[in-house]
Amino acid sequence: TTNPESVGHLRQLAVQLDGTFTATIKIQGRLHPSLAMVDLATVSAPGITAITLPVSDIQLTVSGYASGTIAAWFAGFNAQL
Repeated sequence: TTNPESVGHLRQLAVQLDGTFTATIKIQGRLHPSLAMVDLATVSAPGITAITLPVSDIQLTVSGYASGTIAAWFAGFNAQL
């Protein structure tokens, strides 16, 4: 599990996973820092996942890890088009 990243200031958010791995990654978020994390998406392959809900914090939890390297990036924008 990663430490939660504060992303509440972003209107649009995406998570990109890269690498060659055998694992399941849960993308988790919460609406307010005082609330528990909830699952937003489950990913098992590299790619980009858009987070459509407004969240204050986001984190990744890895389970079923068998092999490989996982790299993750958070990207977002705070401008509304």
